[in-house]
Amino acid sequence: MKKIGLVRIDEVGRVVLPKEMRKVLKLEKDRLVEMYIEKDKLVLKKYSPVANSAERAEKICDVIASETGCICVVCDTSKVLCVSGDALKGVEGRKISAAFYSLIENSGAVLVNSDEGGKPVSPVADPEIEYSSLAAVSLDDEDWPVGAIALLSVDKDKRFGDCEMSLLKIAKDLIRSCCDEAEA
Repeated sequence: MKKIGLVRIDEVGRVVLPKEMRKVLKLEKDRLVEMYIEKDKLVLKKYSPVANSAERAEKICDVIASETGCICVVCDTSKVLCVSGDALKGVEGRKISAAFYSLIENSGAVLVNSDEGGKPVSPVADPEIEYSSLAAVSLDDEDWPVGAIALLSVDKDKRFGDCEMSLLKIAKDLIRSCCDEAEA
C-alpha cells in the first residue's frame, strides 16, 4: 500500500483527499466512495454500482454473447467485471485500457467497424487480438459514467449497426435497474 501523506480531520469529521489521490483514482466532485474498517485501518474504496451488480450483469452478458456469437464485456471505470465469448476469456478483473476508459468517459455510445476505416479499441491492453467491430454503451449514474457494456467481433465479415446498438441500450437499462435494486 502506497502512503500518500497525512490528512487532518476537521471539526465536523471531514477529510480532504489530496488532489494527487483523487486524480489517480479518477474521483470527481460528488463521487461516492465506500468506507469500511479493516482491523485498525479506515479503508475508502471507489464505489462501483456496476460491480455491486456484477452477477446479474454477467448473465446479461452471457445471453448477448450467445445470441450474437460475439464477445460481450461489462466493466466499471477501472476493471473488466465479466466477459462472455472465447477470445477474451480470463480477463475478468484486469484493468481496462486507457483507450477504453476514454471511450467510457467521453461517449454515450460508440460504433466502430474496421471496414469503414475505424479501429476498434480493446477493453484491456492486449495487442494480440485485433477486433473488426466494436459497439459500446456507457453505463451512467446520474451525471457521470460508471462503466460500459460492449460487444466486440474478431470476424472480419461481421459489421455492427443499429441492431447491436439497440441491443446494448436495452442491456444498459437492464444493468442500470440491477444497480438500482442493489442500492435499495
